[in-house]
Amino acid sequence: WYQRRVHGGKEKRLRAKRTKMADVGVKAGKKKTVALKKLEKLEPLIMGAIKDATSTWVYINGIMQARTVKQIVAWIGDLGFNVKSHKQIGPCKLGYEMGFKIEMASKGERKKFAGLKTIGKGGKIDCGPHAGTVVNTEGNPLKIHFKPPD
Repeated sequence: WYQRRVHGGKEKRLRAKRTKMADVGVKAGKKKTVALKKLEKLEPLIMGAIKDATSTWVYINGIMQARTVKQIVAWIGDLGFNVKSHKQIGPCKLGYEMGFKIEMASKGERKKFAGLKTIGKGGKIDCGPHAGTVVNTEGNPLKIHFKPPD
């Protein structure tokens, strides 16, 4: 009886210690699961940021004269930027007349061009062989957006 009582107390202490250790593992597992779920929610944002950081596309809107797209692209070249390609003009998803996407030759050019924010004082092409061509009949400049709308 005495021997069972002595060992029984020790066994209880060891069992309690094992239970505490298991609880620590369970809590760590739950924390890991919560952190993983938060990270999964952030993944689309992270992928979008990576896409934006590596993109060479800019968006130009405020165009009222759709037939002037080729002149606008040539004008951007006259400003000293290399345009790789451009998409078809269409209704602006941001609500400013019409717009289109332009792919610049490099990320550096994209950053420099988007830094201009607007081009075309008075709604006209203001330099090069197409100077004076009206692109916005209300006299507003074209707006350059660093992140093209989806």
